[in-house]
Amino acid sequence: MKTIPNLKNFASVFLVLIGMHVALFEYLPEKYQQYEIFYAHGGLFLFALILDFILNKVKKIDDKQIGKAFVGFSTFKMIAGIIFLIPWIGSDDAYQFPFIIEFFVVYFLYLGTEAMIFIRFYLSKV
Repeated sequence: MKTIPNLKNFASVFLVLIGMHVALFEYLPEKYQQYEIFYAHGGLFLFALILDFILNKVKKIDDKQIGKAFVGFSTFKMIAGIIFLIPWIGSDDAYQFPFIIEFFVVYFLYLGTEAMIFIRFYLSKV
């Protein structure tokens, strides 16, 4: 099982993404700076680790089902992200729209890096 190399990949990507986010966060107008967005990093990192565990299990059982498992879990992750956003979607605050946009930027950055890491790892014939 190669969970540890993936953990190193995820941890390094996590640190780079959160570092870039903190750096860019300083340039936002003060009224748009909501620190709750950093919970999204932790949640998405946790989902990436869970996905790694699930895909390792699926690969042991039937390696032809990895793609379906990845898409299924990504759909579940999107539903969880929308549930996370419900308080902001229902509010009429001035920072509602920028928060939602910021969340989806973070979400799609994680989704893209997860896809690259998993394609490289799980489709290799190691």
